[in-house]
Amino acid sequence: MWARRHVARAAARPGAERADTARAGGGPGGGQGERAFERLAACALAALLSNPEGFEPHLPPALRLFLDAALLAVDAEAVRAARAKRRLTLVRFLAAALACPEYERRPGRGGGASPAAAALGALLSGPPCAALLEALVAKYLVVSPDELAELEARAAASALCVDSTGAPGSGGRAGLP
Repeated sequence: MWARRHVARAAARPGAERADTARAGGGPGGGQGERAFERLAACALAALLSNPEGFEPHLPPALRLFLDAALLAVDAEAVRAARAKRRLTLVRFLAAALACPEYERRPGRGGGASPAAAALGALLSGPPCAALLEALVAKYLVVSPDELAELEARAAASALCVDSTGAPGSGGRAGLP
């Protein structure tokens, strides 16, 4: 209950996302602020998973708070310096919100889209979606030089395999009748 009120109040304040990012320990050594933010995200995730209908009014402010604090307002180094538990919880929250079927089926009070469906629709349309995808790829997907070399080797081996099997356009023998 406390977490829901805190999320709603914090997200409703102008500039709250930026201030909460600094307090939440976006940089190295966030300490107690980072752990409190992790707990808040964990409470929101648990509430979303256990009672999506009850969490529906809180989803729009929670999305704004967590997306800005986790992805958009911080640079890649701060994201990588954050604890893995924080990163995982925030990505799980986003995935659970996007995958929740209750938000798609339920109409709002006025017959239109529910607040959660409207918030998710706004997130997935145009510039917000592009910013989210860019942040996820640039900040969360970290590939070491060794992993990059392995991926390139796999891609080269895969291309050779496709060429030898006679896939369309490869000129291989297996593609002939």
